[in-house]
Amino acid sequence: MPGPFGRIEHPDVSFASGKEEDSHGKESSLPDVGSLIDLFLEGPCTPARRKECEKNSGPMVDLLCRECERGRYEPEPYVVNLYRVFLLHRAGFPLQAEDADLTFWMDLALFTHKIDFKLSNCPMTCRGSSHG
Repeated sequence: MPGPFGRIEHPDVSFASGKEEDSHGKESSLPDVGSLIDLFLEGPCTPARRKECEKNSGPMVDLLCRECERGRYEPEPYVVNLYRVFLLHRAGFPLQAEDADLTFWMDLALFTHKIDFKLSNCPMTCRGSSHG
C-alpha cells in the first residue's frame, strides 16, 4: 500500500547521465537530476553573488547575468519534492520501499549525499572540522 505521498513516480528527469533513450531508441536529452539538485542547493542569485560576479567578470557582468541560470531560477518541483521527503525522512518519518520507485530512491540518495557533503564543508558548522 502506498504511503502518505501516494506512489512517488519519477518525472521526465534522468538519474546521473541526463540522457535516456526514447521508445524509438533515439537518445533524448533530459535534465540531469544531479545538476538540478546542485542548482537547488546553490539557490538563486543574491546581491553578494552579484558582487562576486562583478569582481570576477568586470564589464561583462551584465551580459553574463542575462545568461546565468540563477537569475531566473525557479526550483524544479521534483527536486523540491526530494527536499521535502529528505526532511521528513531526517525527522524520523517512516518511509517504505514501496512508497516510491527505485529511481526516486536513487535520486533521494543522491540528494542526501549532496546535502550532507555541502553541510560537512560549510564554514558555519563544526561538522567535518577539528572543532568538536
